[in-house]
Amino acid sequence: MKIRIKECVGNSRIYGEDGSMAGTIEGWPKNGPAREVCGADGNVLYRVRKEKGGCLIENRTKPQMKQEVSISFQYEERAESSGSGKGGGKGGGASVLFRAPLAVKAVIPLTAGDVLVRQNRKREIVLEDQNGRIGGITQIASLTGHEVEWEKILDVYEAAVVFVVAEYMYHDDDIDVV
Repeated sequence: MKIRIKECVGNSRIYGEDGSMAGTIEGWPKNGPAREVCGADGNVLYRVRKEKGGCLIENRTKPQMKQEVSISFQYEERAESSGSGKGGGKGGGASVLFRAPLAVKAVIPLTAGDVLVRQNRKREIVLEDQNGRIGGITQIASLTGHEVEWEKILDVYEAAVVFVVAEYMYHDDDIDVV
């Protein structure tokens, strides 16, 4: 299964595997703490709110399911660098004075089972379940479009929620300079 998400002014459009528009993701990850996954009719199905160290997913589709699920990001363990000034690390490069911790893992409960979202230093997003790799998200930093690839059949809106969580993970270590 593959869905495509295209960035537009003010929102992102979700396209199903057949190429038809399935809905939108309202908001922009840098402009506020929440993004909404909406169906083709405009109804809000999920709201994903950024919180410190993770995000909160509000499910508005199935009243029998848990309405709010908190997702915590796990961060990379940082080794203390030994060295001072220029050339302190291996390879003779300049030492980094400050680097925000990278969100490397989040577990998202979906109707098809828990999905593990992993991000590495190269900013690649890999999706796993208890049996291993099941997909990935390509071009997460691209304005031209993103693809969520999945080995199994998944609800297109749940795939959009996974994308939004991965996007928040991607931007979690951004530093805003004022």
